[in-house]
Amino acid sequence: ISGNLFRGYINLSYSRHQLNNPSMLLRNMTSECENFTTYIISLINILREFLLVVFLFSLLFIQNKEMSVVIFSSLFFISGIFYFFIRKNVFNRGQLTQNLRGQQLKLITEALGSIKFIKLLNKENEFSQKFKNNLENILSQNVFLGLLQVFPKLFLELFAVICLLSATVYFVNYSSSSNDLIPFLSLLGIILIRLIPSFNNMSTALSLVKYHSVSHKLLLNICKFIFFNRFPQ
Repeated sequence: ISGNLFRGYINLSYSRHQLNNPSMLLRNMTSECENFTTYIISLINILREFLLVVFLFSLLFIQNKEMSVVIFSSLFFISGIFYFFIRKNVFNRGQLTQNLRGQQLKLITEALGSIKFIKLLNKENEFSQKFKNNLENILSQNVFLGLLQVFPKLFLELFAVICLLSATVYFVNYSSSSNDLIPFLSLLGIILIRLIPSFNNMSTALSLVKYHSVSHKLLLNICKFIFFNRFPQ
């Protein structure tokens, strides 16, 4: 992708380059391409984990239809609710991070390109402070994204414990055969041990897809413009 963008940008007319911001072009060919790669990998991870969840659901469904439906429906509901409440915020932060990266590259380019004037006017501290503020803003967005990868796991693990306790109570009170208790609980425990990471990975991947959808949209638009001989920044 980076190579195609570079080839497309380098073949632009000189007049078009005068209209473009070099910092934005550099951002598109570096960090945006990396984010787009993360976007694709996240989609693949969602598909992989979903197939695994379907397999585990089928395995548990054979043993106990009602409980398997309740457990898997609840897990999907928890993950869905989490994604519903954070999706807009994640997208907005993705846009903000994209703008901050562009400003960062612009600041670096301006500082290094105007180092003579910066020295003459004693602007070193001013540029350093601008760069520091920009870096702190980007870091805060990365911290937020990191928290999103941890937060769902807490609720999913709590739900797993509740499932095991509920299954135990159900079998003790309603099962006609106590011999089925230990085998089923063992199977349920093994499945939950694998399910929780899968649902957590899907929640994380969905957040990453939403976060990096800004880069996905930008690069798709650029590719469309390439075919029409028009290149946005």
